[in-house]
Amino acid sequence: MQQNECFVFGLPQEGLQKAIEFKDYKTIAPFIFRVRKLTSGNYWFNQQYETEPKESLADKKAGRCIQASVSSMKGVKIKIDLLGQLHLVEVPKYVI
Repeated sequence: MQQNECFVFGLPQEGLQKAIEFKDYKTIAPFIFRVRKLTSGNYWFNQQYETEPKESLADKKAGRCIQASVSSMKGVKIKIDLLGQLHLVEVPKYVI
């Protein structure tokens, strides 16, 4: 995981796959978050429309930012290409 990578939170994977297949990006857009900050064990995500860093409790309640750990990560990684099309990214599972 790196800064500025995109994830979808709060949308079931089946619904996400159908929306990507039919290019219904208007449905997906409010659920896209990008990685803003990585700390040891915590990840901070801001909604794709946010230009300023958001971390306050009010921002969390309003859904403008998400804080997650490795164990609570429930997002689906996506890639946005140069034409603005969305693609699901297969995340490799590493054996520890």
